[in-house]
Amino acid sequence: MIRAAILVATAVLAGCDTMPRIPNTPQVPPIPAHLATPCDIPQPPPEVLGDYDATDAWLLDALLPALADCALKVRGLQQAWPK
Repeated sequence: MIRAAILVATAVLAGCDTMPRIPNTPQVPPIPAHLATPCDIPQPPPEVLGDYDATDAWLLDALLPALADCALKVRGLQQAWPK
């Protein structure tokens, strides 16, 4: 009986050695600091909401540059991610 138990234990231990191993998953590099900051989308000031010219100026001077900066950050994150 002991001999059979030793035989089974040896077979089990030998079988464990031939099992395929899970490959190590690659470590994702840390996000660069200039890309990790959240996008700063400005809120319109109250005086802009009633005047078309003021709204247009705010869109061109404040909102569009902020959205362009955010788009560059997103593109940078996509390019920095390992493929």
